[in-house]
Amino acid sequence: IRSLRQGDREVASAALTAMMDELRSHNMSFLMLRCILYEIIHVVLKTLNELKVPESARYAKEILSFTTLEELESDLQKVMLIVCNHVEQIRESNNVSLRNSVLNYIRERFCSFNFSLEQVSEHFQISSSYLSRFIKDQTGHTFMEYVTYLKLTEAKKQLVQSDRSIQDIVESIGYQNTSS
Repeated sequence: IRSLRQGDREVASAALTAMMDELRSHNMSFLMLRCILYEIIHVVLKTLNELKVPESARYAKEILSFTTLEELESDLQKVMLIVCNHVEQIRESNNVSLRNSVLNYIRERFCSFNFSLEQVSEHFQISSSYLSRFIKDQTGHTFMEYVTYLKLTEAKKQLVQSDRSIQDIVESIGYQNTSS
């Protein structure tokens, strides 16, 4: 279930295969086997419901119509793949939302003299190490490289579009002096 919730296809698939192999290897009564299988089905369906996977009812019908252990395993593998894809889509959607929020926040505040990764991580209530990796993954640059790029881009724009002194421009983009 943990691997399903995390969207880890390989681990979820391997766990199901291991459980089914274990059930095949034991000589147990049909009633006991049936109870165990329905518990497995229950847990998978409960997870579908908790994760709000679209068409959960249809998948429940498909799973519950099994006639052999192999058919059930195949149906569960298919549903687990759907669940993992759903979790991945949610994660990607959350990443896009977080990326847009973080990058907008940085673009709005990069000119501040004491702007830092810690300030951004505190604002979004995520660790600075995670945020650092996230920014690198999303932009291809470290936090400081990205902020420096934004500052230099803004400085170039102001040099071309305004009559302000270099000192004024440098201060407006968050540096204390021109040597910086």
